Amino acid sequence: MTEWLSSDGKIITTMTKIGHIVMLNVLFILCCLPIITIGSSITSFYYAMVKSVRKERSYPAKEFFRSFKRTLLPGGFITIIAIMIGALFYMNREFVAKGENTSSLTIIIIYDAFILLLLGFLTYVFPVLSRFQLKLSGIFKMTLLMEFRHLPYTILLITGTIFCGFLLWVLPLPFWLILPGGWCYLSTFLLERILKVYTPKPQEGEDAWYYE
Repeated sequence: MTEWLSSDGKIITTMTKIGHIVMLNVLFILCCLPIITIGSSITSFYYAMVKSVRKERSYPAKEFFRSFKRTLLPGGFITIIAIMIGALFYMNREFVAKGENTSSLTIIIIYDAFILLLLGFLTYVFPVLSRFQLKLSGIFKMTLLMEFRHLPYTILLITGTIFCGFLLWVLPLPFWLILPGGWCYLSTFLLERILKVYTPKPQEGEDAWYYE
């Protein structure tokens, strides 16, 4: 029992990890408030979750803000594009749904498919942004490749994200302090397996924490 309660014991380690997840959760929510920073906030949330919580490297808040500063511009651009495209799909879908045309159902299904494709794209684009130093065109190409090449994982990640969103909708406000962080932590186990496929093997002496 004493070993479990020591500084390196399972109980203390687990409680520390939960505390870090909650802290990153709060930082994520706060940094999403300006709306335009949502992309950078998600990117930093994922980056710090993998590096500081799973790999236990550095401090979560430090890594969060380091990534936030680095990805502020590209994350903001992706956020604006995603909001515009998502709003366009949704408004067109609602417009068609109000019509009485016999082909309305088919068009609605097509728009639903487009929305799911957009969700799949957003599932990968921010983890890709957190890991790779690429131009936006390269990030988009890699993201689309992952979305379709790893379709079973894409379906699992979209389902989990939608379910998490549903829980946040129906559960009391305090659950906002843990649910996004919990899902982010769980999703890293799937996403890291995919990202490693596209990550070059580290050179000798390189501090490649993501390969540990």
